[in-house]
This record gives sequence, C-alpha cells and structure tokens, in this order.
Amino acid sequence: MKNLLLNILLLTLCTQAAAQTANDTIERNILDNLALRTVAIEALFPEERVYLHFDNTAYYLTETMWFKAYVVSGEDNRPTTL
Repeated sequence: MKNLLLNILLLTLCTQAAAQTANDTIERNILDNLALRTVAIEALFPEERVYLHFDNTAYYLTETMWFKAYVVSGEDNRPTTL
C-alpha cells in the first residue's frame, strides 16, 4: 500500500511538472481515473504474504520435513482474515 501511494504521488508530480499543454485537463482525468482504479483493485485484491518456517536447513532424501506456514496481511503483518 505504501509503495502504491508513493508511485501514485511520484506519477502525479511528474505529470504536473510536464503538463503545461492544452491537454492538461485530459491528462488529469486519466490520472484521477487510474488512481481510483488502483484503489479499487487494492480493495478487491488485498496483498497477502506467506512465511514458511522449517525445522532444518537441509534434508536427506527420506527425512521428514516439518514446517509452519503463516499468511499475513500485507499492510500490517497481522494474520489475515481471508
């Protein structure tokens, strides 16, 4: 989410610095539409992270592998509710 907002802010600043033409209104509408679509996608498909913890660093062919898996929210690293 932080990277997304930073990218949107950077894109906005670059667009505003270069937009001194008659197409300024059209470019702003496109950028606003893109920002709204990005926020909507973020709401529909929230970021998740998967962490795996293993009991060993290397395994033999017949050895049992034990692990734990954690699925957390990408925003605050808390267990996901999905």
